[in-house]
Amino acid sequence: MRHSDSVNMPEQTATTQFLKWEDILRSDGKRFFLFPNSIIYLQAEYYCKHPDEYVMLIASDGLEYPHEPIGRYWPLTHSARYYPLHFWKLDDLRNHARETALIEPPPEVLEVLRQAGIQFDTRFSRPLEVVYLQ
Repeated sequence: MRHSDSVNMPEQTATTQFLKWEDILRSDGKRFFLFPNSIIYLQAEYYCKHPDEYVMLIASDGLEYPHEPIGRYWPLTHSARYYPLHFWKLDDLRNHARETALIEPPPEVLEVLRQAGIQFDTRFSRPLEVVYLQ
């Protein structure tokens, strides 16, 4: 597309905003960027400088949320054989909580984190929500 910035899709806007904040999040000590939304994850991972630091949170035991049903991940996890995509489940998140920024988490994901005993603080709330895990 010749003028891609003229397209105003919510996911594209979120991805653009995240990429602007990437260096700020890194300077705060965040090493991993975790996305519960598959579209924002794929766009950010495509345009980022360090794709190994970009991870998608997928449903697992204790982590189910309606906007990303488990069957929807199959094309992504299957594609990971051909392109290096990174996925975390709740246990992976626990292991790297302090060095992780959660990008655009829906309320149901935050509720699952609360129930799992994972504490977090909101770093940014607008125009893109970024949550730091503790």
